[in-house]
Amino acid sequence: MTWLRCRVADVRTVRRAFGGTFNDVVLAAVTGGLRELLSARGERLPARGVRSLVPVSVRAPGQEDVRDNRVSLLLADLPVHMADPVARFLAVRDELGRCKAAGEAEAGAAVVGLARHEPFPLVAAVVRSGWRIPQRTIVTVTTDVPGPRHTLYGLGRELQEIIPYVPIASTLRIGIAIMSYRDVVTIGLTGDDTVTDLDLLAAGIEGDLKRLVALAEADRQEPGELR
Repeated sequence: MTWLRCRVADVRTVRRAFGGTFNDVVLAAVTGGLRELLSARGERLPARGVRSLVPVSVRAPGQEDVRDNRVSLLLADLPVHMADPVARFLAVRDELGRCKAAGEAEAGAAVVGLARHEPFPLVAAVVRSGWRIPQRTIVTVTTDVPGPRHTLYGLGRELQEIIPYVPIASTLRIGIAIMSYRDVVTIGLTGDDTVTDLDLLAAGIEGDLKRLVALAEADRQEPGELR
């Protein structure tokens, strides 16, 4: 496992310049990192993208204090074949928009909701059956959790940092956990025993976000001074 950090302010700079959501920006940087990783390995960059399982919150307004998990899933194809950082960001933004418009989150929420009403053995049997189905289309999971902006304390001591972790299972090779705390976004990377180059992925994500920030700041200039 390894991790990297970036500033919340940098993510917001990109969002203000090019639109989209906070999650779109971070996923675009992750896509750039995956592109760097595949390129460093000498692997082909698939035009169909790298499919990632993306958990999303389906918590309705006013339910922020309900203490349970209200999470659904999207299957997003991350466009690692695109070289231009801004074009890649826009493609990620559009892909996530497509998934949401297609009702993937609602469908996943229905499955999650079923588990709250049906007997556990029945639901567990369905889940186990699903995991037995061979699949090679999902190779990573990317989860983004907004953390507290204020400082947390435990036993009278200040919590300095939160390092997120997402487990991997089945055919998943890489887990990417994203969490903000105060003014910092920390991205935790987990790989199975076949992934020995997580540092390359971390450097790729960090570098891509820096490029997006630089391009976003350039867009603030006068039209004649733009890239």
